[in-house]
Amino acid sequence: MQNKVSVITVSGFPNAGKSTLAQSLSLLLRYKRHYTGGIFRDMAKERHMTIEEFYPTVTPDIEREVDHIQERLMHAERRIIVEGRIASFLAPEVPKLTIFLTVDGRISAEREKLRTRKFARYPLARVEEIVRNRVAAERKHYENLYGIKDHMDPSLFDIVIDTSDMGRHEVTVQTLKALMGRIE
Repeated sequence: MQNKVSVITVSGFPNAGKSTLAQSLSLLLRYKRHYTGGIFRDMAKERHMTIEEFYPTVTPDIEREVDHIQERLMHAERRIIVEGRIASFLAPEVPKLTIFLTVDGRISAEREKLRTRKFARYPLARVEEIVRNRVAAERKHYENLYGIKDHMDPSLFDIVIDTSDMGRHEVTVQTLKALMGRIE
């Protein structure tokens, strides 16, 4: 019999639907939700910056502190969903199920244009380039900060779902099916 876990992490590419999925799972499973990206987005907003403008200014000390908060939550809480780019790599001694959402680069850019007012006026190819550059910068950043070679390598996750051609309901249903019998 497989041991059931009470910690779920949600990671993935920009605009793959991580927040939407984490929020849906939180409501349906009655798990608490911790959204790491929200901390950084709030910090960017306070400085009147986009996340792309703000992220390069985050110091390693600030980032480590935010990550330590996630680790403490994973140790202390039961029935929690932790959403963050490297959440699945934190607190390795804590049993968890890791979910990774992928999305086609063009579809990610289309979703970004809809979500971010600033990018609505940009050509799709430019937004796609911005998103690609953000992912590349994150890869370099997490390798330098924690030695993680590729935090976006789908082979490192328990559940991988490509959301490119799915609506939010379909992503949630597919994820719930994959979680069945594996969580508390």
